[in-house]
Amino acid sequence: MHKFYWKCTRLLSLVIFKEKYITQKGIKLGSSKKEVIDVYGENYYEREDTGEEIIGYFDKTKKVNIEFAFRDDLDLIMVSKIDWKGYEADSGF
Repeated sequence: MHKFYWKCTRLLSLVIFKEKYITQKGIKLGSSKKEVIDVYGENYYEREDTGEEIIGYFDKTKKVNIEFAFRDDLDLIMVSKIDWKGYEADSGF
């Protein structure tokens, strides 16, 4: 039996912290958590980092991740494109 693993081969990120930028779906800094969920949907994950509540969405087909960080309202948006490479455990990769 072969074990198969995934390895991140490249990560490209864009961090938005200026009010003049908005997402393709119209979310901008200052938006509420409810507005983000209303637009992006209920299928999100949550985490906390440096005192901020973060919700995120991962599109497995496009390999794109978007996260929204809140203190009171939205104060940071991070979009990441992730390239994964699969390999077998015995391949010596």
